[in-house]
Amino acid sequence: MNSQSFKNRILRGETLVEVMVSLFVIMISGAAATMIVMTALDTTVTSERYLVAQNLAVSVAEQITNIRDTNRLRYPLYHDECWLVLDGENCSNPNPGLLQTGSLTEGNYSLESGQFFLHSSDLNLDDGINASDEDYQFTFTGQTEKSDYYRQIKITFADTESIEFTVTIEWLDGAKVGRQVSDIITVENNQDQE
Repeated sequence: MNSQSFKNRILRGETLVEVMVSLFVIMISGAAATMIVMTALDTTVTSERYLVAQNLAVSVAEQITNIRDTNRLRYPLYHDECWLVLDGENCSNPNPGLLQTGSLTEGNYSLESGQFFLHSSDLNLDDGINASDEDYQFTFTGQTEKSDYYRQIKITFADTESIEFTVTIEWLDGAKVGRQVSDIITVENNQDQE
């Protein structure tokens, strides 16, 4: 065998090894880049869901303050008794010092299309979706299908002049992992405090 032919074989072998090593490096780099992109997309989706949930919680605060403010205009002489009367209810001759029938009371509510609905059960997606949880499933305005979000409003009275409500938004993320955003908001009836 001549020495030139032997030298060419060694060079071809080195070239093959170099190509294999470079392909391996490219595969590892591609896999790492794919993992980074997938993690970024997952983080973006999670952030979007938290933002939607936070906005759903804020919308409840706006709804309750709108009820209070509308009733102040509607019933200026009876704002202490009628400040939480829901739309469509009458508060023309209230009992002094008592909230009127048709007012928001303590309990668990869902809010759908501007209407509050009282429920006897708590929202809890820790063990998956139960039939009682479906009462709290939220539908976005203009949509006909239920969303992935569940909203519960728990109302308690701090005193006769203020209402405290805890808004809990839950959704399932991935393989039945429950996520939650919860806000505690106090709305005052006293006009002087605003």
